[in-house]
Amino acid sequence: MRAKKKEPGFDAKLAELQGIVARLENEDLPLEAGVALFKEGVVLARNCRKQLESARNEVMVLSQGLLEPFEQEDSAADPQSAVSENDDESIPF
Repeated sequence: MRAKKKEPGFDAKLAELQGIVARLENEDLPLEAGVALFKEGVVLARNCRKQLESARNEVMVLSQGLLEPFEQEDSAADPQSAVSENDDESIPF
């Protein structure tokens, strides 16, 4: 069984992208090498943007209070009260 390769984190991708930009700006690369490096940078930039959007959405959801911890209902805390409520509903008269 092959182990799944762990994807680098956001900071590692950003650092790699910055390295690619520096190489493209400062080195006199052959056209093919420059284009290949540019393509690699575009993929990294897309991945970084996707991670940022995901993080932003998560922060928005959390800040809007949409994710709240579950609270126990009173009937869950007292099983007898849940049974008595259900018994009243099941009696036809």
